[in-house]
Amino acid sequence: MDHSVNVNGINYNVKLTTSKNADLGEGNRGMTLFEDLKILLDKSMAKELRVKTFYHELAHAIVEATSFNNVIMRKFSDDDFEIFIDQLGYAIQFLLKNNDLNELENYIKKEE
Repeated sequence: MDHSVNVNGINYNVKLTTSKNADLGEGNRGMTLFEDLKILLDKSMAKELRVKTFYHELAHAIVEATSFNNVIMRKFSDDDFEIFIDQLGYAIQFLLKNNDLNELENYIKKEE
């Protein structure tokens, strides 16, 4: 079964792999391959960490899709950029898990 996520009209295939995989790179828990449209996650991690890593990589894809990736990278050091992406990923995860956005959108669209 193909698992993908659509980010601003771009479908990224989500793949579980191992940290020994050359595409993932040594020491990385996940990686977003923009040119290949893939999000890779190390399947040997604990499930909770794998989910957090997914949202981190999703944040990378979102920032890339908005064309702000290079702008933000120039403003931050490598470490600060990854901290920004971590926090954005956590915010996205929290937002999606703790809100029924479809219900809220229907309320906003409702005519009275």
